[in-house]
Amino acid sequence: MPAFPGLPFGQVQHRPTLRFLTITGVALFAFSALLLSTQLDLRAYDEGLMLYGAEQVTKGKLPYRDFWTLYGPGAFYALGALFDAFGHSVATSRALDLGYKTGIVVASSLVLSRGCRWPLNIFSTGVVLLLLISIQQPGFPIFPAILMSLLALYFLSAPPVGSAWPGLRLLAGGALAGGAVLYRTDLGLYALLACTVALFLAEPGSGPRRLQPERSRWIWAGTGVLLVVVPAAAALACAVPASDLYQDLVRIPVQVYPSVRTLPWPEPDAIWLNPRQPGAFTAVVYAAVIATGCCLAIWATFAFRRGKSGALAIPPLPIALTVLAALCLIKGAIRVEPVHMAPALVASTLAMTTTFAARPAGRPGSCLIIVAAFICMWPLLGPAWRLEKELKLAAKTAMTGTVPAIWTRIADACGRPALARLRCATTTEDRVDTARFLADHTPAGQTVYVGAGRHDKLFMNDVSLYFLSGTSAPTKWHDLHPGLQTTAEIQQEMIADLRRTPPAWVVIDEEWDLIEEPNLGRVSSGVTLLDDYLRDNYALHRTIGPYSLLAPRRPTSPP
Repeated sequence: MPAFPGLPFGQVQHRPTLRFLTITGVALFAFSALLLSTQLDLRAYDEGLMLYGAEQVTKGKLPYRDFWTLYGPGAFYALGALFDAFGHSVATSRALDLGYKTGIVVASSLVLSRGCRWPLNIFSTGVVLLLLISIQQPGFPIFPAILMSLLALYFLSAPPVGSAWPGLRLLAGGALAGGAVLYRTDLGLYALLACTVALFLAEPGSGPRRLQPERSRWIWAGTGVLLVVVPAAAALACAVPASDLYQDLVRIPVQVYPSVRTLPWPEPDAIWLNPRQPGAFTAVVYAAVIATGCCLAIWATFAFRRGKSGALAIPPLPIALTVLAALCLIKGAIRVEPVHMAPALVASTLAMTTTFAARPAGRPGSCLIIVAAFICMWPLLGPAWRLEKELKLAAKTAMTGTVPAIWTRIADACGRPALARLRCATTTEDRVDTARFLADHTPAGQTVYVGAGRHDKLFMNDVSLYFLSGTSAPTKWHDLHPGLQTTAEIQQEMIADLRRTPPAWVVIDEEWDLIEEPNLGRVSSGVTLLDDYLRDNYALHRTIGPYSLLAPRRPTSPP
């Protein structure tokens, strides 16, 4: 019997054994593909932020109070717990990232199993996997937020009648949505709105008896959210000044970040270029817009033609995924890059798949989705071709009795790392030598400051040096960001921190000084207070590649 009047969505029934074997196979294949395709190069800034923040929380430091960040506390504490259990190394972070991304693929398959047949399910899940392989960006906290958002929708979209343990499913769904808030506040809020839509549409057309079951569903789901969010929010409110929380979670993301980090949309012509050429993959950002717009148009047409009864007959999962994709476009449209568009790309892929399975507009709608899907997947042909080429080469090499090069590189990075903390990753020799020097020559209890060649105009700094050398910054403003450390107010605060806790070494890295983006970050603030202070109090000791190591003009002592 159809789950939704006039629509085939929800009619698919999967045998438990086949379902278990298929999901297990998807998980194993995704894990293997992500492992063998991983990029070993350390991301000095984005990955460095997570490594440094996680290590700081293991030392008892608090995000927002002791180090500023745009991210939620969940990512730092999860990785910090693994650091305490398995050691402080990049390998721990990479393993957690691999788990998150494998989980996203599995969660995508679970979500699609609600109303799609297995061939369509596996094809769409494969597209999600290819997106993750192409984007890479290890350690970025959007991936656990995506995972929790998808799992929340999976639990909350379960049929209200006939599901085992309905209360616990709703409780788990709410808890996962709340968990997404703790990893990325913006994405978590989007997930909560999408889950609200799913709950609202969860039991359409059930008559007068709908009120009581609906009320209980809201109570279960809301309790799950509160059980996760309230304790964390209360702990932060008690330990972190309200001004710091407002600054990091509201003022900077809303007022500063959009003006100094925004990136324009790539040229539309790039969609039609040869997808094999470098840079063509950036056109994938348009896929989220096309797919989301297609789904919104189809469901709006369906509701308009059916009237009020049609609106109530919309399945919760496709429209909730469409809403989630549309909201995530807000994040992706600020800094238009595949990694920032990843939540919208994953959600829109699943939204388009579930909409196709529901067929709300009949054959015309299905044809529209097929055409849109072809356009959306065009930029993925390049990464797919390169992946196929690498797999063929690895298979050919293995057949000759020789270990494939990618396996050798992974084994060398994990078995013979240049630094103990760099296990399962690689980086430049200059960064390794600089980190080793800082680790060997920084007295216990003293700090290190990693800066840029100039602080009146910033792009970013090498935050990974803090983690690789096992040192800490003397100021909460360790992450150099345009619009923040370029201002007189924050530079004065940093100078006060440097006087209170003089660093044993100052590392000046001019590597990114000449990078300019088409936003206000490329404009100098004219504030040179910090540069003047460093020049007056520190002198060049030695140079390692792009890194200039400055020593105090007067000896410092541990605080």
